[in-house]
Amino acid sequence: MGVKANVFFRMLSSIVLLSGLFCLPSIAQKGFKAQVLAGLNASQIQGDQLAGYDKLGLNLGAEISYALNERFDMGMQFLYSQKGSQSEITLGQDQFKTSLEYIEIPILFKIKDWYLEEEDYYKVKAHAGFAYARLFDVSSSNGLFENDIGNFKNYDFMLFVGVSYSMNAKWEGIVRYTNSIIQIYQNDNLETDGLINYQWTFGLGYTL
Repeated sequence: MGVKANVFFRMLSSIVLLSGLFCLPSIAQKGFKAQVLAGLNASQIQGDQLAGYDKLGLNLGAEISYALNERFDMGMQFLYSQKGSQSEITLGQDQFKTSLEYIEIPILFKIKDWYLEEEDYYKVKAHAGFAYARLFDVSSSNGLFENDIGNFKNYDFMLFVGVSYSMNAKWEGIVRYTNSIIQIYQNDNLETDGLINYQWTFGLGYTL
C-alpha cells in the first residue's frame, strides 16, 4: 500500500472511532448500553514459521449493545486492532516481525450471570460472535512476506469467544480469543499451511 493510502485510512479510522465515541452518550440515553473499550492484543500468524503469541498491539474502540431479555444481550463493536506475528527476542539473533493494522466490526451475543440487585448489574458475562476486519496498513521483516506484502488480503473474517468480569457497575475486565476463518495471505507459490490470524485480547470496558 502507498503512503498516501496509509495516511488516508488512518485518518478515516480515527474519524470513525471519534464520531462513534461522541455519539455513544446519546445512544445510551435511548435505551441502549454503550461502552468504551481499551486493551492489548497478543497475536500470531499460523504458518509463518514463527510460533507463539509474541506480537503485542493495541485494541481500542467502542461497543453498542441492546438487551434482548434479562439474560441475553446483542451488540456491535467498532475497533482499531493491531496484530501480526513476531519472533522471540534472542540475544545475537535478528528479530522478525509482521505488523497488521485493522479496523474491525464484531457482532456479538452475550449471556449474563451473577446479578447484584442492589447495584443493578451482572458480575459475569460470556460472549461469542463473528467479525469483519479491513486491513489498512501492513509491514514485515519476515523473509516469507517482506518482498511481497501486497499479497496480504485487505479483509478478514473471524470468530471469537470471551468472558468478562465486572468490578462495579461501570468497569469490567475482558478476555477474548479470536481466530480468522479465511487465509489472510494469497500466494499460490508460497508453500506453507495456515496463514491465518490468531490472537488473545486482554482489556477493560467502561460503561457510559
